[in-house]
Amino acid sequence: MVGVYETFARQQQAEVSLKYEVVRLRLDMARLLGVLADGDQI
Repeated sequence: MVGVYETFARQQQAEVSLKYEVVRLRLDMARLLGVLADGDQI
């Protein structure tokens, strides 16, 4: 049973890591496309 829980926990951690990576990549893409607002210029 412990092995099942450890596998579940690893999968949950990987899911969170991948979601974070997707958000980071989307921000990088938006920055490169110039669609982010620059707070200093507002």
